[in-house]
Amino acid sequence: MISLSFLEKQESLKTIINLMKELIIAIGLLLFIEGILYALFPSKMKNMLKVIEKMPIGQIRTGGFLFALIGFAIVWYFKS
Repeated sequence: MISLSFLEKQESLKTIINLMKELIIAIGLLLFIEGILYALFPSKMKNMLKVIEKMPIGQIRTGGFLFALIGFAIVWYFKS
């Protein structure tokens, strides 16, 4: 069984902590953007939700998948 040295364990822990910090920052940024949209354009957001409610489930799913792929590509590009 391979045992990591103390310094290797510390580096591994620092990497995990940095990744968690980035995840928390990303979630915070998402909440900020969502919140600012509702704060600045409440009636437009309400109308948009009504439009989304009338859309077919498949179209919403496809749009969500597309935006997820675009977001993943952006993050991957800037992190590599």
